[in-house]
Amino acid sequence: DTFGELALMHNEPRSASIFAYTTTEFLTLDRKSYLHLMEAANSQKHGQITTMAPTMKQACKVLSKPGQERSYEDVDLLARFLGELQLFSKLGWQIRMDLCQCITLETMPSGRVVFLQGDPGDKYYVILSGMVRLDVRSDNKDGTYSYKPVKKL
Repeated sequence: DTFGELALMHNEPRSASIFAYTTTEFLTLDRKSYLHLMEAANSQKHGQITTMAPTMKQACKVLSKPGQERSYEDVDLLARFLGELQLFSKLGWQIRMDLCQCITLETMPSGRVVFLQGDPGDKYYVILSGMVRLDVRSDNKDGTYSYKPVKKL
């Protein structure tokens, strides 16, 4: 599952709050990289790669390195890994290679706030493992507010 794209595409505050329901690992993209990815995906022809996909453990090891410190072999491994994820599977090889320079891995423990409703939209999230809860804030009659769960991803 993914989330965070609406705030990025429309340059608007977050419309809901996200909490890590369990310990969760995300791939994240900053706004500029996400918009570049969407532009490239809309203008390219799709290709297929037929090599053995790396494991998530291998990909996470590479993702723990800053983008500028990833070797060509690291980027190649990540591009093959991304090709196995539905969201990225239709992207051409070069777009996935470029994406591997800016994608990061974040881990959130259970109960941690990923972002709150009204926060600026600065990242796009792809859930690799774990689960998040999407809540919408409601104003109470006494001037306070509470969060109401909407769904789990």
